[in-house]
Amino acid sequence: RLVANGVAAVSVSDTSVSENLYGGIYVESAEQSFTELHGFTSTNNAVTQVETYTFDDATLTIDGLVATGEAEAGVAITSESTVPVVANGIASSGNSPGLVLATYEPEAVINVTDASAIGSVSSPGVVIYGNGAVNLAAATVSDNILGGILVQNEENVVRISGSTISGNGSIDGASDIGGILVFSDGGDVSIDRSTISGNTAVVGAGIYSFRGELQDPSVVRITSSTISGNTAERSGAIQLEN
Repeated sequence: RLVANGVAAVSVSDTSVSENLYGGIYVESAEQSFTELHGFTSTNNAVTQVETYTFDDATLTIDGLVATGEAEAGVAITSESTVPVVANGIASSGNSPGLVLATYEPEAVINVTDASAIGSVSSPGVVIYGNGAVNLAAATVSDNILGGILVQNEENVVRISGSTISGNGSIDGASDIGGILVFSDGGDVSIDRSTISGNTAVVGAGIYSFRGELQDPSVVRITSSTISGNTAERSGAIQLEN
């Protein structure tokens, strides 16, 4: 457990952790602290491989992080901070889910570039929720049995750009999530310059957006993207129910 408060500056570089029972590393950053993870590797740690929680005006930077194993979560990033979280080069394999991105304040922002979530067996590869903003760029989300990306929209803003979401969903088509599922409550989701292909689901194997009876509709924008080769009982490419 790593806790940074006040004006503390903490940096963890070129470090590996493995075979730990209750997770690899937990990072909590508060007030005006500065925390950096560089070249960090987590292997076969139970529960959550890497978990970060940032709030107040704390700064968190991640550059090069690998999480491999069959944990309940590979990399979980949660922010309530007014300072954007910047994460580059995250690779999660075999964890369920591979990547969790959560914002709990409207001003919270998580920026993730060059990430991969591959081989989740009991949840989507990437789970995004909260009421802030998440930007996911140059990501590879593939071969996750229960779907690629789940966006639980709570008036948040989600941007997916330059990414590949492929080969997700169960072979028998029993999964509710193929490539991307947006469960909306007044959020704003955009998908730009991305490829969504070879995914399988019951409905909307490429992109499926819907809302509950008491929820507000969301805005879903798709631009300059390729959606091909997806398989569903209904709406193989896109199903929008707003």
